[in-house]
Amino acid sequence: QEPHLKDAKPKATRNARVIAAVRSKTAPAAQPSPSQTYPPSADDFTAASADAADAASPAIEFDNAGTDLRILRKAETIIQGRTSRLLIVVERCTNSHNYSAVIRTAEALGIQHVWMIDAQQKEPEEKVGTKKKPLWEADQEELKQHAAFARRATEWLTIRDFGTTKECIDALRADGRTIWATDLSQKADRLVTLAAGQPAVSVRSGEVAEVPEKLAIVFGTESVGCTEEMLTGADRRVYLPLRGFADSLNLSVAAALCCLQLFHMDSRLGSDMSEEEKRELREDWFPRLMAQRTGTAAQYKTMRALNAKIAKFQYTKAKFDPEEKDPQRIKVYKAKLAEEAELKSERGVLQAELDRVAREKMHQFIANPPKPLGDVRRADEHRAAFAGKTVKNKNRENWSGMAATAGVLTPENKKGVGL
Repeated sequence: QEPHLKDAKPKATRNARVIAAVRSKTAPAAQPSPSQTYPPSADDFTAASADAADAASPAIEFDNAGTDLRILRKAETIIQGRTSRLLIVVERCTNSHNYSAVIRTAEALGIQHVWMIDAQQKEPEEKVGTKKKPLWEADQEELKQHAAFARRATEWLTIRDFGTTKECIDALRADGRTIWATDLSQKADRLVTLAAGQPAVSVRSGEVAEVPEKLAIVFGTESVGCTEEMLTGADRRVYLPLRGFADSLNLSVAAALCCLQLFHMDSRLGSDMSEEEKRELREDWFPRLMAQRTGTAAQYKTMRALNAKIAKFQYTKAKFDPEEKDPQRIKVYKAKLAEEAELKSERGVLQAELDRVAREKMHQFIANPPKPLGDVRRADEHRAAFAGKTVKNKNRENWSGMAATAGVLTPENKKGVGL
């Protein structure tokens, strides 16, 4: 490096220079306040020079396809944004779409803990004069699907299941939680956000603007909301103010908007998790992320083949009649079950080896996590549409040129290449 360039400052961006030039004509120069929040607003650019504007406007480091340790840094960014202070309770949800949507909302907003109270079981009824499946059997199958979906959707969340409302309330009390139950009645307090500088004493009766230190917010079933037991056991009933003729929202939409309102009510609600729990997440997440990317090509090929073979047995088991009397068919079925068990055992051994290697490689990063990113949005070249080949082919012309359809499988996201 040339001596006369050693202390040279980088050029300011065009936007920063324009803002600084305009501000310098209309306001006196001022230094950024130590308490200035990030990112700065246009009003923060009051410096008389482009250099001062640069100093007040640090660049955001985005998630880019070529970033070193990209996956781990993205995971660390998400961990730093997690909160345990707010907990979601879903009481007796009976719609699988709402299950998935609430869980996805919680994960996207950084709410780590979701507790679920099982839907009320119906007593079996006798089938009378119809070949259609009895209602109670359909309900039972739907409940099984809900439970199965919840298990698949909890990869990055901490989920607890409860059989009854009382069990959940008791656990919330043991955890030191304040319980707010959502309710549409006039007994519920409106969730309101104070304007900047507005004193807390200005909150009217029937409104709430302060979020407790450890809060559980409860959302009830789609049709009738929270149970009377939950409403009675809660510390407060709360309501999200609406402005239209519609006096209620879909369960998953209500959960999303209520939680977002809570974050607006208290800016400290996000990114509120103990260092101990953050470390526990790293110990769980980092090895799993590494195990998906550090095996050999042969190992992943074997894993895909095992998964495909095992998946075929699901159809075999679904079609088998538990009341089958034919000895030969029963024999064939048992042989297939034995074959499935053997394949699962082989898959388990392979997965254990991938996990072992991943844990060894992740030990240093768990103890000393990489620097978080400033923003985890994907770069355009790394985006991909979550749609199957058939849908993509049908919309090839309509989607032409759109970033989400031109995604490239970057090296750091290929299995067996690294992070």
